[in-house]
Amino acid sequence: MRKPTQISKETLEVFHPLLKNKYIIVTILFLLWMAIIDDDNVFRRWELNNKVSELQEEKARLQKQIAEDQRKKKDLMSSKTSLEKFAREEYYLKKDNEEIFVVR
Repeated sequence: MRKPTQISKETLEVFHPLLKNKYIIVTILFLLWMAIIDDDNVFRRWELNNKVSELQEEKARLQKQIAEDQRKKKDLMSSKTSLEKFAREEYYLKKDNEEIFVVR
């Protein structure tokens, strides 16, 4: 049984012509550089794509929330009674000579 760190002759015979070709060596080094070493490597791109997806989902959620808030604002500003009801419920505003009891 051979040691795991030894390379067999068959493996050397297969890769030997490839290792002699300078274009293949340069291509392999370039791919390694772009995939692992460079600041804009494959892993960073994957992380950034995930972040973009998350931000797009958040944008869609916030746009729905904005539309809902604009609808509520329009409803509140359309009638005086709805505005008064909102002010009484949310901010505990009251009329003169009126007492408010907050029950929770």
